Amino acid sequence: MKTARETGVRWGGLDRLIGGREDCRVVSHMQPAGLRPVVGGFTVERIRGHDTGELLSMALDWLPESVATRLRFVHFFIGDPVFAGLHEFEVADDGGSYRTAAQYVSECLQRHRPRSARRATIVLPFGPGRTATVVHELGHALDEVLGEEWSAKPVSDYARVDRFEAFAEAFTAWVGLPSYRPERDRLYRIDRDSAAFFDAITLRV
Repeated sequence: MKTARETGVRWGGLDRLIGGREDCRVVSHMQPAGLRPVVGGFTVERIRGHDTGELLSMALDWLPESVATRLRFVHFFIGDPVFAGLHEFEVADDGGSYRTAAQYVSECLQRHRPRSARRATIVLPFGPGRTATVVHELGHALDEVLGEEWSAKPVSDYARVDRFEAFAEAFTAWVGLPSYRPERDRLYRIDRDSAAFFDAITLRV
């Protein structure tokens, strides 16, 4: 399995997943109007700090090229998602704040916005931070692209929250981050089917 780094492709705390995704699917993958900072094929809005692009690039380089290509419609936003209008409300269903949690906001969760402004977005309020956080959020995006049909077994305590977190955590473990070695070992011990599922994705065009 070749990564984006190996094939020469360059990209220039865990989340609180937003509820109510039962009917969510990717509506459209519209390209942004105007010029915004781009880390490879990914659009990053409101870059803060000289090392933000580098940190994000390091995280994206862990993705196999075929997976990264499928996810290039995803935008990254660094800042306050409530202030930016990605959410109508500040308080999430679990009582936490959308302002401070890393999260994947799909287009169908932005129905309060004009259709032309809706873009699948990974929100990183305080910047890329841990590589695992970025990969985990991309796992949510991949889950949506694949129709949210695959159920992975929990490989961490956080994965027990629901099937969405189980998928994202399994994906993060499968990618092979050093910080997720225990979760990766658990994935191949208790859920080889999910490991094989992710392997198969890399072979799809």
